Amino acid sequence: MNGGKVRGWTAVLKLKLLVLYLGILLFAFGCSESNSKNTVSKDCFSNEDWEIKAVLQWDEKEVMGKIEAGYLGQEPLEFVVIEPKFNVGKWPEGYIPPHSGKYTWNAEKPEGSIPDAMETSCMSISILPQKPSRIMSGAEAAEILEKVKVKVQWKTVNGELKTINVPN
Repeated sequence: MNGGKVRGWTAVLKLKLLVLYLGILLFAFGCSESNSKNTVSKDCFSNEDWEIKAVLQWDEKEVMGKIEAGYLGQEPLEFVVIEPKFNVGKWPEGYIPPHSGKYTWNAEKPEGSIPDAMETSCMSISILPQKPSRIMSGAEAAEILEKVKVKVQWKTVNGELKTINVPN
């Protein structure tokens, strides 16, 4: 009769040890690496239509460039095209700028719509071929963000085509 209680207690103890072991592994391989990225952001432009922010995030393995473009206008849009250029400024040895591209948002309805900031934000990642000799500093990243170029083009439902080049 006591054998069943001992086996049950042993199974519970083994389960607790397994959960503890998995928790340690998750922390060692998951959480510790997620906090190792450096991030710098810059407000690039703001007017009655747009609020544009550039972000660089990096470590010894990759560089992520992100443009957060929030539409502030009230008129529905047909489309938005965002063209970031991160290959500006002086990048430290071993770092590769995120790739430039053309990112497009299109309204799903013929009458247009107002895009959410998540829909008009874009990012690009460069995987570094080898570990740089040193980690890029926050000051170096901020200097790069000062020179980042962004072109935003959009068309309103009334047919008006507009463009912003940051910096002008």
